[in-house]
Amino acid sequence: MRPLYLHIGLQKSGSSYLQSTFWGSRAELRRQGMELVPGSVDETFELMLDVTGQLDPAIDRPRAAGALARLPEQLAACPSDRVLITEESFSAADADQIRRLGAALDGFDVRVVVTARDLGRAIPSAWQQALRRGVRQSLDDFVERAQQRWGEPGARLANQNLAAILDRWAALVGPESVHVVVVPQRGAPRTALLERFCAAVEVEPDALATEVAVRNESIGRVQAEVLRRVNQQLPRELIRRDLRHVTKSYFAGRVLGAQGGEPITLSRAHESWCRQRAEEFIEHTAALGCVVHGDLGELRPAADSFSDAPAIAEQEIAASATTALARMLEDRLRDVDGRQRAARQARQTRQAPTADRGAWWRRRRHS
Repeated sequence: MRPLYLHIGLQKSGSSYLQSTFWGSRAELRRQGMELVPGSVDETFELMLDVTGQLDPAIDRPRAAGALARLPEQLAACPSDRVLITEESFSAADADQIRRLGAALDGFDVRVVVTARDLGRAIPSAWQQALRRGVRQSLDDFVERAQQRWGEPGARLANQNLAAILDRWAALVGPESVHVVVVPQRGAPRTALLERFCAAVEVEPDALATEVAVRNESIGRVQAEVLRRVNQQLPRELIRRDLRHVTKSYFAGRVLGAQGGEPITLSRAHESWCRQRAEEFIEHTAALGCVVHGDLGELRPAADSFSDAPAIAEQEIAASATTALARMLEDRLRDVDGRQRAARQARQTRQAPTADRGAWWRRRRHS
């Protein structure tokens, strides 16, 4: 049977960097005997939505509802020796959803790949992502709520519960076919994560197009508080659908992201809980017998992931907010100028003398 590598996440574990590298290296991957299926990032995302029951007819394309049904045909048409499916939100699938996906992969030697990052870095990153989707909670409230419901299916940060995720997916393929790729700690070589992932999926990394790699940029501590307060002022329905893309890509990514800022760290009040979870992850992964790429010890949070930072001063929040407003007005002015130029060009085109149609027909007749 042909090997099929199913990269399921976890979320906030370098997946954007890995996926952009692999999607940007499709020709090289084919040369090495590997194909990405389905045929695009969007189709893969729709497959995940279909598998996990998250399709929304008001937002998603109608054809997305048949993504899982089309998968066996897409795999059968794939000529390569090996296949890779990569989508970090598969990690949250429950047992029934995993079985449905597994049935569509029948006939392949399925190997599940899990990228895992220490909670000291993963949780602040997950909170930032939640803010970009409209969440209004402070980081402390976000973590405390996750701690209260830890272990419950579908609870916040359930997609970071490595032990539970490994158990669900190992039931499909067996623990010996589950590869855990540990995200290196800060200070490791820039290519370390890619090299570990490539070892798991049996790809030579040297010729991959790392120059196209995308990394999710973080926003600073002050900027995150500005975003949280803006979320509090927006109607929930508006941000849930119409403003989510604008908030995530433009306001958080371009406007606030351009300001830099002090990194977000967890309160020391959460350090003990994070370290306990890390030890559970390490012991559980080792006992399960998964194939590990990297050092499980790197799942222990670094000391600088926690701090007792003072409360953010209102003056800092005001300065960040006014800088953001100035940037947005500048962008708006450029947009207005562009629209006006386009309108002038359209008017000039309409007012231009009509070409000699007779000359055009004569030239065509004698050509």
